[in-house]
Amino acid sequence: MQKTATRVVVCLGLSVSLLGAAASSAQPADPVAGTWKLNLAKSKYETPAPRSMTVTFAPGAKGYVVTIDAVAADGQAQKWGYTSSFDGSESAVSGNPAIDAVVARTTGSAGTVEYKKAGKVISTTSSVFAEDGKTLTVTVKSPTAEGRELTTIAVYDRQ
Repeated sequence: MQKTATRVVVCLGLSVSLLGAAASSAQPADPVAGTWKLNLAKSKYETPAPRSMTVTFAPGAKGYVVTIDAVAADGQAQKWGYTSSFDGSESAVSGNPAIDAVVARTTGSAGTVEYKKAGKVISTTSSVFAEDGKTLTVTVKSPTAEGRELTTIAVYDRQ
């Protein structure tokens, strides 16, 4: 379960950074909307990396509708998502048994997301959006049952 949570959580951090980066003049008019693909060659995983991951952001009535399409390291397809206004309120996650809620926040050009299962934070991400608007780096911290902290650095490219 921990490996799954770590893999699927990475892409959620993307949403916060992109929204926070909207204030930067070097960004496109809407730096969030569109499709982002995980660049495995530039990413670093302490757990088995997913085979692929694509995140799509669509403006919605209450923030963004985030859809994640991934293929896990074991070949299992995953499709899940959520809608968030990125204001620190909790949002429900659908389609992912490892995560049932997210709490997303932005401050200027940075963002954080907490991923929860049954009220407990299972991972936290911090994200940095490149000045050119083409790349996003997401750092995921996930505690293990043994008291270690796993760190994943996932790099996404705008499609």
